[in-house]
Amino acid sequence: MIEAVMIWNEPNNKSHWDFEIDPEWRIFADMAIAAA
Repeated sequence: MIEAVMIWNEPNNKSHWDFEIDPEWRIFADMAIAAA
């Protein structure tokens, strides 16, 4: 059972997101749209 969900709010934190893999932010956008 899922008790809580946290929406990620720090895509600009290099320790959490690799800008070189997703320079156009498309992967991030797809993930945010799916979460919404």
